[in-house]
Amino acid sequence: MNKKHISNAVVLVLFIFCVFLLLKSDKTIPQEIKIPEIVPEVLKPEIKPISYLSVVLDSENPKEQLNSLVEDKNLDAVLSLNRIDKNHIKKDMTLVYPDRYDDLFSLSSFPRSIEELKAVPKMMIISQEIQEFGAYEYGKLVRFGGLSSGKKSTPTKNGLFHANWKGKEVVSTSNDEWILKWNVNIDNFDGIGIHEYELPGYPASHSCVRLSSSDARWFYDWVEQWKLSKEDKIISQGAPVLIFGQYDYEDTAPWKLLVEDPYTMTLSEEDISKELTKYNFDLTLSE
Repeated sequence: MNKKHISNAVVLVLFIFCVFLLLKSDKTIPQEIKIPEIVPEVLKPEIKPISYLSVVLDSENPKEQLNSLVEDKNLDAVLSLNRIDKNHIKKDMTLVYPDRYDDLFSLSSFPRSIEELKAVPKMMIISQEIQEFGAYEYGKLVRFGGLSSGKKSTPTKNGLFHANWKGKEVVSTSNDEWILKWNVNIDNFDGIGIHEYELPGYPASHSCVRLSSSDARWFYDWVEQWKLSKEDKIISQGAPVLIFGQYDYEDTAPWKLLVEDPYTMTLSEEDISKELTKYNFDLTLSE
């Protein structure tokens, strides 16, 4: 083969190689295109704050006047808010009521959940300052309501108690004419209990904690009492009951101030945690 043929062959090979490279470069391999995940925005329903109104029951029939403002199905909520029962609806008294009833738990001063209580099966928390209770199951608020604790001369003790024994009807140790329905004893030595009795709109008891009829019955059925051995020794404590705060007997009842400030009675998780810390409450308590 002469030099001319070799030269032509080299040129041909180079030409073919160049064409191969050109074709290869045109055949681009499609790359996977990653489309960013679009997370739809979850619009939380707007929580409309509760506002409060007040009314003076100045008619000759105050119950009828109240019924004209509040539907019968919401009457218990309004009575609880004012810490009274039906028998204490009086002429010329001022009552507070909410502007709506679509979410009754928004009327509670207690937080709807308490993270630190998530391991506690059941717990009753009572604030004497605002005369209100909140009942929790594993840290979730399941019920709340107004109450009447001890009057100034016979105040209710603060502290961490437990539900001891229960009785559907118990004779009071202060006066044998007083029959205490749905009584749950929390201090066996002093005879202090949580039970049904009249709610006049202020602290009026002889150191016990009074609840409305419906709340007392509910608490009686709901709460776990202590377990005793055959020798009457405590095997396990009943559900814990925390009582804290101090009612100002000389000042305006705090619920009367809700019209001006709907958050005046609001309690936070931190408020409850601070009280639990005082008694070294075991937040890991479980069944």
